[in-house]
Amino acid sequence: MAIYRGPGGAGDATADATNASALAEQYADAAASSAATATAASSNAATAQTAAEAAQSAAETAQTAAELAETNAETAATASQTAQSLAEAAQSYAETAETNAETAETNAETAYTNTLAIFGDAAAVAAAVTAAETAETNAETAETNAETAATNASNSATAAATSATNSANSATASANSATAADNSATSAANSVTAAEAVYDAFDDRYLGSKSSAPSVDNDGSALLTGALYWNSTGNQLYVWDGSAWDEAAFNTTGAVTSFNTRSGAITLTSTDVTDALTFTPLGSSDIGVSVQAYDSNLTSFVSTFTLPVTDGTNGQVLQTDGSGNLTFLSPSSGVTTGKAIAMAIVFG
Repeated sequence: MAIYRGPGGAGDATADATNASALAEQYADAAASSAATATAASSNAATAQTAAEAAQSAAETAQTAAELAETNAETAATASQTAQSLAEAAQSYAETAETNAETAETNAETAYTNTLAIFGDAAAVAAAVTAAETAETNAETAETNAETAATNASNSATAAATSATNSANSATASANSATAADNSATSAANSVTAAEAVYDAFDDRYLGSKSSAPSVDNDGSALLTGALYWNSTGNQLYVWDGSAWDEAAFNTTGAVTSFNTRSGAITLTSTDVTDALTFTPLGSSDIGVSVQAYDSNLTSFVSTFTLPVTDGTNGQVLQTDGSGNLTFLSPSSGVTTGKAIAMAIVFG
């Protein structure tokens, strides 16, 4: 008969202790694995912290670039407005020059006519004509220069407007980069917080290796029910049940702590079983007293006949049908007194 001995199952004490030792080693391996996981989580938290700081620095750099781009855009806009004003002034100058040229041409023609009418001198007329043509050429040149100046001013205004647009787009892009960098910094900070929370939750449940039982967790807070720690002095895993530290499994030496005042590798005896079940087994002196002695004739009789399942009435006797079936019958049904007496002798 198997007796439950705690973690490890039923069986002899040595096998149970071996199973318990294996279970304790599994607990220890699980605790070591959890500790490695916590260390990795801590390392990941540090890496995330570094990434968060880098993202924050990038965000600040992007913000500075955005502010510079915005300043450049404002400067370009001012330059564009100035160029536009210059273009408008140049256009006005060109129009004035054109008017002056037309006036000079008219005056030259008038001078030519007047000279021809007054002097009638062909040489003077030729000189006046030459002067008039020169004045006309100069007027045309001034008009051309004015038109060129107006075109250049218009082109400058267009280039300034384009530069202002590009600067504005650059400022927008820089602002977007700054926003993205801020979001990255926030995400990295959240990752650090989450990693730290995971590590703290684990650190509150597995307290690590200690030479004696702790009264608080690693943060100095109250112990959580189910918290574990490895006792390096006794090489034993312990679990906090809410009020005391209990052994989480048999110790790693592979022996039962104690059983029936014995310790070490224990072999069960019959006394261990009877004491555990609190009864005394029957002996030969109990036969015929506490239990019926074995009778081969009675055993053969019981196996041969089929007995009635209910009692008969007063005065009836048992009768066989010759095939091993017994029934109750009254004497008037053919059972003789002698047979009844014989049956009474047999069955009492």
